[in-house]
Amino acid sequence: MPQVKIILGTEYVDPWNTTILLDSITDWEEISDDELVFLRENIYRISTWPSGLYPTILVKDELPVSIRIESIREKIKEELSRKREQERKNEEANEKRIATKQKNKEEKEKKILEELKAKYGS
Repeated sequence: MPQVKIILGTEYVDPWNTTILLDSITDWEEISDDELVFLRENIYRISTWPSGLYPTILVKDELPVSIRIESIREKIKEELSRKREQERKNEEANEKRIATKQKNKEEKEKKILEELKAKYGS
């Protein structure tokens, strides 16, 4: 069962997804999944007038932050690996394209040379 806490904060969220916590309405409490769904659907009903603050539900993470950090690092490594592999494939395709283009150019030049030899006899 999830542990939740309701806080009051500003609506403004910066580019790093942080918000200013101004007050806590509740302590951590364990509620049922159904109660969490109900709370999420009705959080707007919590009156904070005239403070101008917005109620927010915090759900306590079951994993320590260190595990979350390691998970993020692994995802970054995977993304970099995929990116490098894609760059390698793109480079190979580009080299193949250049080689094919050069080959076609040489064949065209040979054909022109043969036509000129036939025309002017050499």
